[in-house]
Amino acid sequence: VLLGKTANHFILLQFKKDVKIEVKTKVKPENVKANPALAEVKEDYEGESHEVFPEVMHGFAGINILLPSTEIKTKEGLHCIKCNLKTHPGWLYFIRKSMLFIQKPTIYIKFDEVAQIEFQRLNVTVNKLFDMKVTLSRTDKKMAPPTFVGIERDHLDQLA
Repeated sequence: VLLGKTANHFILLQFKKDVKIEVKTKVKPENVKANPALAEVKEDYEGESHEVFPEVMHGFAGINILLPSTEIKTKEGLHCIKCNLKTHPGWLYFIRKSMLFIQKPTIYIKFDEVAQIEFQRLNVTVNKLFDMKVTLSRTDKKMAPPTFVGIERDHLDQLA
C-alpha cells in the first residue's frame, strides 16, 4: 500500500469483539474449475468479524493475516505493549512467531532472526519501567539492534 511516496507493508485493523457477520461470495464451484486460484474461497463465511476477515483475505488475495498472540495480554485486556523505539511511541505486538512494532518506524522481527533479548534497567528499584534490547542474528548495517524502552514492569513476567 502506498501512502504518498512511502510504501507501507503492514496495515493494522481493529475489530469490535462479538460482532457477527455473514459474507456471501459469488464464487461457485464452476468458477473454481476455471480459476484454480479461487480454490480456497468458500461460498459463504459466517462468524465473528475478526475471524471472517482473515479467511476472506487469504482466500481471495492469498494474504496471510498476522494475529496477535493470545498468551500476552495486558491488565487492560490489550494484546500489545505500549513502549517507545528511541523517541517514537508505539505498540509492540507479539505474534505467533514474531513481534511487530507499530507506529513509525514499523519493525517486523521474526523470532528465528533473534540472537538475544536483553532486559535492561531491571535492578533500579525506584523505576517502574524497563527496556528490552533485541539483538538480531543477521547483521544489518542500516539498522542498529532495536531497543524498546519504557515498558511497564508489570509486563516483565509475560515477556520473560
